Amino acid sequence: SVLAKFAHAVIARGIPWAAVFGNHDDEDERSGGMRRDQVRMMRALPYSLVQEGPEDVHGVGNYLLKVWSADASKTQLLTLYFLDSGSYSKGYIDWFGFFTPSEYDWIHQDQIDWFLQESASINPIDRPFTPDGSKDFGGIWARQSQVTPAQHKLAKPNALMFFHIPLPETYGKADSDRDTGRPLDVGIHDLEGAGNAKHNDGFFEKALLSAKESDHRGSGGVPEVKVVGNGHCHVTENCRRVKGVWLCFGGGGSYAGYSRVGFDKRFRVYDISDYGETIRTYKRTELNEIVDEMVLAGKGAPLPFMG
Repeated sequence: SVLAKFAHAVIARGIPWAAVFGNHDDEDERSGGMRRDQVRMMRALPYSLVQEGPEDVHGVGNYLLKVWSADASKTQLLTLYFLDSGSYSKGYIDWFGFFTPSEYDWIHQDQIDWFLQESASINPIDRPFTPDGSKDFGGIWARQSQVTPAQHKLAKPNALMFFHIPLPETYGKADSDRDTGRPLDVGIHDLEGAGNAKHNDGFFEKALLSAKESDHRGSGGVPEVKVVGNGHCHVTENCRRVKGVWLCFGGGGSYAGYSRVGFDKRFRVYDISDYGETIRTYKRTELNEIVDEMVLAGKGAPLPFMG
């Protein structure tokens, strides 16, 4: 019944929606609501874009969605990656032969391989994108700004990625703003401990930093994935940029176990505009306040990290 309840808000508004699993989503085996069963239930709900993902990859719900232009070219303008960060591991033996008991799960090597394969299949486009300006579409596709040829680049579309349990790098050293020298870390992050798994297969370095938006010389090694969205932590809602990738928490949006005195419930919104070029974010609180509005990618964003 919970699946239908949380989806009601978007279904009632006719909004296509997707989801990723968290660490509590298959704890009650008595309900029969294990992950693959839940995917089938969600896929049956209106406007659902949820996918089960490949069976030979760790977890359930490793998939991607592509956002296409509305003009005749049907050009891919944005990629949305969804991964299953798991729930709890079954314990493992470390390099020294010691057994580590169950802990939070992590993104595994086969998921890294799957992501890199999918990323490599994304075709580069001429960016920034210009819609088909044929007269058949009237004035709807008139260009909003003049872009010189020198400003164009051949690169994969921007991408966002969503999974529940954060990476260790989420708590690492933030990039600095080139203009002010201040750390690029906006929001509340000191009310609870780190929520990442202790074990790690290197997803940040092997996947996020390895998949570039372009292999073209002079591209600066800019990552394809500009933003990673996480949940898991109840009263953490900051966005921190680490080596060019924004690692952002959704905030405490639930009425079950989240929030505390002085921390109003909130959820993070990502606003994509300029045909995928601009990624803006802000948080809306339960008091209907909008806080920490900022640009993560595109015009007005901090200069990209050059590795």
